[in-house]
Amino acid sequence: MKLTLFGDPVEANADSMPSEAIPAKVLRHLQQSLNRSLPNEAARKLHFARCLGSIFRQNFVFLSAVFTSAFAFEIGFDTLSNKLWDARNKGRQWKDIRAKYVQNDDDDE
Repeated sequence: MKLTLFGDPVEANADSMPSEAIPAKVLRHLQQSLNRSLPNEAARKLHFARCLGSIFRQNFVFLSAVFTSAFAFEIGFDTLSNKLWDARNKGRQWKDIRAKYVQNDDDDE
């Protein structure tokens, strides 16, 4: 019996089949579902592999991508952490209570 995977014919013979024979109706159903789903999945995987291949082809580009993504992640993580900290501790930080304790003395200058 011939099956097609990714558009390539695959020969299924008695040696490659398990001892319990799979009914032909089940095999046809599997073949039809594979033929419908695999080309789209294969195209997505191929597109993803080509994108990664273009990024990681040269060492300089790979290192640039790693450092740029690490820098962007650090900035995003720090910003998010500071916003969460400020929201959690609102009214308890020096920047919130400074006006109570510090007076502007413009007369001394």
